[in-house]
Formats: sequence, C-alpha cells, structure tokens
Amino acid sequence: MDYEYYNATYKGELRKEEFDKLLPKAKLLIKSFIDDLVRTDQLQKNLDEYGDFDEALCLELDYLDQNGGIAAINGSSDLDLRQVQSSGYTFQVGTDASANYDDRSYKGIPFSPLARSQVITELRKKGLLSLGWNW
Repeated sequence: MDYEYYNATYKGELRKEEFDKLLPKAKLLIKSFIDDLVRTDQLQKNLDEYGDFDEALCLELDYLDQNGGIAAINGSSDLDLRQVQSSGYTFQVGTDASANYDDRSYKGIPFSPLARSQVITELRKKGLLSLGWNW
C-alpha cells in the first residue's frame, strides 16, 4: 500500500508527510494484532504474507490521525481524554472504572474498530483463525 492508493483509491485526506510517518507504525500495529491472534506455527515475518490489508491500513491511518497522530503511537492518545472543564462547565466521558475502550484501542494505541473487523475478516478468509490444527 502506498500514498497513491491511499489518496486516489481510498480517498484519504492525510498529507504525504504525515502518511509517511504513520504508515510503518500502522503496519506494525496491525501485524502485532494479527500475531496475537494466529497460532505460532502460522506466524509470518511480514504483514503482506498474511493477506491484503490495504483498506484496513487506510482506516487505521485515518483513525491514528484523528486520535493524536504520531503521539498516539507513543502513548499520548486523544482517546485518553476523560474530562474537559472550564468556568462553570464540565464535560466527562465515563470514568476509569466504567469506561471500556478495548474496542477502540490495542495495547494502548488507538485501533480503528472498522480496521479491526476487516483484519479479522481477511484472516478468516485465509483460514488463519481456525482453532483446529492442520494435520
């Protein structure tokens, strides 16, 4: 997947500079997610060996950009915002005890729920989420 695909086919809006910074991180994030799902005998060295994740990568790039950009990779995600307060006004999004952000992050990094769904679908199509052993 390259910037031309992201820009022309997917119709993404990231500038090339930001795209170039985020793409390797998004690839690593998706590969790490996959590595945690598949059996050890199915682990691959590169993301491309698992299947076609171009659209999932585009979705993840946009999600990372919308939730802190490169800072989100380094542990400073906009998803961490819990409360905003100004004179006489407070807005709060859940509490640490009640909020469940697992569906919007992976290992503390913002992870697009739609990208997650596409990754799982691709892995199912490739037969990589089977619990049985291939004898």
